[in-house]
Amino acid sequence: MAQYSSVLSDPLLMRCLSWRDIEDAYLLELDPEPRRNLAARGLLNVARLDSPEFERMFRFKKVDFEYLYSCLMMPDKVVSAQRVPVPGREALCMTLRRLAYPNRLADLEMMFNRHLSVISSVVNQVLAHVEYHFGHLLYDLTTHTWLNLDSLERFSEVRIYIAYKRGAHIKKNT
Repeated sequence: MAQYSSVLSDPLLMRCLSWRDIEDAYLLELDPEPRRNLAARGLLNVARLDSPEFERMFRFKKVDFEYLYSCLMMPDKVVSAQRVPVPGREALCMTLRRLAYPNRLADLEMMFNRHLSVISSVVNQVLAHVEYHFGHLLYDLTTHTWLNLDSLERFSEVRIYIAYKRGAHIKKNT
């Protein structure tokens, strides 16, 4: 009697099966892609990052991070749509990195050692949290006394001056 490595290799059995059965057997034999255990390399440890590296990655000074975390009333844990719990500080870092630099989610996957679907879900939840708690501040910008045309012009001049001091070549509009 011949040994077959698969039911699809047995000609006698193939004659007895319907097309639907053959298709089901074929689909069962496909090996699923093995899951990547990204967390095995270790998750982001904010405390281990030095200040210049932290500022380069997230565009915030490390000493200001805890203040930002508390001011935004971040929860201790954010649970992704995939039911993966992510510490609140790490969730805020994911969001800051996503906003600070044009990253693809696949790039962030390597940085945070989390699946890109988890990162996407967590960032969306953090942004929804911020909008829920602070969105009212943006609904009507005319209510802010500090936000007027003179202030905006002054802010832009300071920003241009800082960019110029850092070596940027700026063309003046005439």
